[in-house]
Amino acid sequence: MSKASAGLDWAGALSVRLGAPPGQVLRSNRPMLLQNGNGAGLLQRLVHGLPAQRLPDRLASLFGLCAQAHRLCARLALHAAGLGEAPPAAELERALRHECAAEHVRRIALDWPRQLAGLLPDAAAAALPSAASTGLADCPWLRASTGAAGAERAAAQRWLERTWLGLSAEQWLLRWDADARGWLHEWAAQQPLWPSQLLRQVLPLALELPAVPHLPLPSAAGAWEHWRHTLETSTAATLAAAAAPGPRWQAGAAQTGLATRATGFGPGCQAPWHSADFLGARIAELARLSLLPLGSEAAGHGPGPADAGETAPETGAAPLLAWGWRSNGPGQGLAWVETARGLLLHQLSLTGSANTAQVKRLQVLAPTDWNFAPDGVAAQALERLNPADPRSRAQAQLLLAALDPCVPWQIETKPTPISLEHCHA
Repeated sequence: MSKASAGLDWAGALSVRLGAPPGQVLRSNRPMLLQNGNGAGLLQRLVHGLPAQRLPDRLASLFGLCAQAHRLCARLALHAAGLGEAPPAAELERALRHECAAEHVRRIALDWPRQLAGLLPDAAAAALPSAASTGLADCPWLRASTGAAGAERAAAQRWLERTWLGLSAEQWLLRWDADARGWLHEWAAQQPLWPSQLLRQVLPLALELPAVPHLPLPSAAGAWEHWRHTLETSTAATLAAAAAPGPRWQAGAAQTGLATRATGFGPGCQAPWHSADFLGARIAELARLSLLPLGSEAAGHGPGPADAGETAPETGAAPLLAWGWRSNGPGQGLAWVETARGLLLHQLSLTGSANTAQVKRLQVLAPTDWNFAPDGVAAQALERLNPADPRSRAQAQLLLAALDPCVPWQIETKPTPISLEHCHA
């Protein structure tokens, strides 16, 4: 955290109120993005007038959870606005994949034991943190990416197979892609390693998620005009207000994340998806990241059409994690990258010439803004819970662990909070 941010609650928080009226079950408090009386949120005040070349590092220091994704997204947005070169495709792919994998590992090994231990028998819950931490010091994804990409990927694959899967990543993924939910139950029942043991306990508590439209990339066919309207009417500042309905996609809610990857790799099962499917999808994406070589799915993003900012990849394959940019006019750019939690967007406008350009305005849309909007996929699922049901608290905890907001959260039963998550960012 930077000195400027010391003492401030950057991320805000989510509050779940089981049994509250529709639209009030999930409340958000994200002060970094809140508007003040002049319509300028805290983030806007921190970047307004900043030399444009310093923006990527500034955002990486403010958003520590996905620092590389914010840094790269800002560089792409600056390029789209006419300032600087876009990062090379190989650099983008490697950085996004490494950070995504590291984030999956941290959430599985550090968060799941805390978030889900209360759903286990006492003895199993007490042993879980120690079991989950075993082997983390040797995890290649938690070290800086400096060596040969192929060697790092092979080492990560061996670590994953030995520490968490109990079989080859290729075989695990083949079974997942064929029948995700059936394989998750079979794997949980057979393997003695801690992730499968944990899932064995929580799978019966899985919630069916509502059918919420998937958020497309701005580059998807027919999507741009809808995105233009979304960005014009829903700024990141107004999204964060506790009473705001959240970002809108074609006048409704939308979701982004593991189920909506542009490549089509999702939970591996037919809708309706259950909350536990997304726990399995994290492990599946780690297996995929360990198996797919860099470059086999690398997209080449270049000038393309005058307003598009993309060209087809030279290999003809889509990236495992997508990225892109689009110019909105002189000094204006939009960029997006897929992160562990879903689609991240930056839209900015600049003032001044290339050498003196400064940030005039910045909008940020993060996955949490969509998935945890007051009428988003998480809220709709939580509204279905009956607070009188003794399982409702456990089901809510499982849902939040599965959809994974990037902010601390608490579940309230009237009138006392019962579970408080630590802030990630």
